[in-house]
Amino acid sequence: MLFNKDGDLYFQDGTNSPVKLTHIGKRYLSYAISDDNQKVVFSRGDGNEYSINADGTQEKIIIRNMANDWPPAPLHPGINKAIVGFVPSTHQLLFETALCESQKYESPCPTSLFLADADTGVNKKLGDFGLSLQQDSMNKNVGVSPDGKMVAVGTIDGVDILTMDGNVVRHNVLPFKPSTSTVLFPSLFWLPDSSGLIVALPNTFYNSNAWSNFPASTIWRYTIDGNGAVQIPFDPAPMLDTFQVSPDGKWIVYGGLANDDMLYLGDLTDGHIQELGSAYTFEVLWSPDSRHFIATTAESFLGAINSPTLTPICRLDEWIDAYHFTCLNAEGNLSRVRMAEFVAGVIRIYDLGFDKAIENSVFIKPK
Repeated sequence: MLFNKDGDLYFQDGTNSPVKLTHIGKRYLSYAISDDNQKVVFSRGDGNEYSINADGTQEKIIIRNMANDWPPAPLHPGINKAIVGFVPSTHQLLFETALCESQKYESPCPTSLFLADADTGVNKKLGDFGLSLQQDSMNKNVGVSPDGKMVAVGTIDGVDILTMDGNVVRHNVLPFKPSTSTVLFPSLFWLPDSSGLIVALPNTFYNSNAWSNFPASTIWRYTIDGNGAVQIPFDPAPMLDTFQVSPDGKWIVYGGLANDDMLYLGDLTDGHIQELGSAYTFEVLWSPDSRHFIATTAESFLGAINSPTLTPICRLDEWIDAYHFTCLNAEGNLSRVRMAEFVAGVIRIYDLGFDKAIENSVFIKPK
């Protein structure tokens, strides 16, 4: 696990003593660990992204602030960057940049994809992909395949798939016309065997007693071999970006809009849906085994694929494994970080001794 204590970043491997890596300050900052638990990537709030070994050696800048040079800095308007994540089983970090012309939410932002080597700091460009909504934190239009060999990019025209060397495997598959004049993008979810994707195309509308002509998506299963796509029918259609596909590619949870807060569980094999109940939802996160999910805003609800009920829980921070997740409980102006464990339908909550507001992030992953 990684944690920030008094402005210092620590790495702890299992029950071994924590290793102090470096000083990063007390801001709320992001960090991640490579699959082999040997390389840590973190930020300091200065626009740079850093890497360091899990033993505290070889700290270096891998993505520079682009106030004056490349790579880019988080400027609005200007060039923005976003970390997509580690390429599986490597020390390569995928990130995207967007050159935005204004601060407007839908301003034109031509984007590019890059790989940063967390060992050497060397960066290489994979390609340019037209427009993006870089300001949108819920963007799901870039994703690395589980085998680490490909990356898929949703554009305003369709979907491109390329290798990690930048070679195009498929170009402009699933072309579509957005349902509104708003700039909309496909959302992409890789199948676990990297054979294809579940793709949400925002080319239809959602209508109910609370909303009318609201942007929604049709859902497709696309396979790379054969270059074929099959639509999966859902009624109602998944609306806006409320949806999230399970890691095994078999389920989708969506809904939970304000004034129309029914949450739905959809079967991606046949389009069958099940009403789960009312739960105003900002984000849905699936457990790694695809059996449970958490829908969260100010409140959080735990659901399961084999149960029609939603159980109120503490506000989700992140999943750890199939039966554990960190969550936050407010105490005055502070948010205590806790571990939630559920076995045989019983949820137990343990205090981890961290305060989110003061000691910032805690990042935990299975060994």
